[in-house]
Amino acid sequence: EYMGIFCRLVGTVMFRRVAIGSGLAISGIGSFLVFSEANTKFSNETLAPPLSPNEFREFELQRVEFVTHNTRLFRFALPTPEHRLNLPVSSCVLARSTIVRDGVVEDVIRPYTPTSKEGDLGFFNLIVKRYPWGKMSNHLFDMKPGDKLQFKGPLENILYVPNMKKQIALIAGGTGITPMFQILQKVLSDKTDTTNVSLVFANISEWDILLKEKLDTLAATHPNFRVHYVLENPPQDWNGSIGLISEKVLSEHIPKPSDDVLVMVCGPPGMMKAISGEKLPDYSQGAVGGVLQKLGYSSKQVWKF
Repeated sequence: EYMGIFCRLVGTVMFRRVAIGSGLAISGIGSFLVFSEANTKFSNETLAPPLSPNEFREFELQRVEFVTHNTRLFRFALPTPEHRLNLPVSSCVLARSTIVRDGVVEDVIRPYTPTSKEGDLGFFNLIVKRYPWGKMSNHLFDMKPGDKLQFKGPLENILYVPNMKKQIALIAGGTGITPMFQILQKVLSDKTDTTNVSLVFANISEWDILLKEKLDTLAATHPNFRVHYVLENPPQDWNGSIGLISEKVLSEHIPKPSDDVLVMVCGPPGMMKAISGEKLPDYSQGAVGGVLQKLGYSSKQVWKF
């Protein structure tokens, strides 16, 4: 279920705090995609947090919306209409369910990244892509409004601090757009944040590009954001790059190595290995490899989700 894209989860999650520029980062598991648009009022800060990092809690599925041929938006209700999820930027939650298939009972746990706006009240959304072999994604697609799923969190990745870098490059493949979109929303919603953001986003076909309309709108309305798409199977009138993310594509569409630059990478295992090098078995960042190493980026300039 693309579990290997972002982490190899074995019951527990290990964390490591590391310094990045002027900010603080926490390495752990990666994440999937969640998107929401809604109420942006502020909730009662005296309410108990809806999530716990120490225990799983049940949340009710409110509704399911069509996104693409194999992707859906799942909206889960918070305990009250006044609650906010209160997730730090780029953090994720763990979803857990007991699944019975072919007579085998199994507890399945998967990470997902909510990118709900900080002020959204009463709910959070998950956008999930269905894979034929995906135990949790198939379970979610079988759920109906009123059914419940357990969640735990938040689990943090990198703590974003406004203006921590002059330029940020986001390199995403498929559902790896998840934490990138969270960070992008945070940067562009803050008028005091002057960070320039470049996104290189790779997919198989144009139908697979999640949030394309939203990303194009943000690029058209924010001079400090640029997006470049890469497709393996493009349509005839395609004006983006064709094939895989290459050294040529990155040299043309992300900033050159510098202490004022941070490159973030999130995607399937093959892409991570080719672009940035894989994380170490203990989930720590490890050395920079692949194309980014060839282009001269150091481990202080690259963050792997």
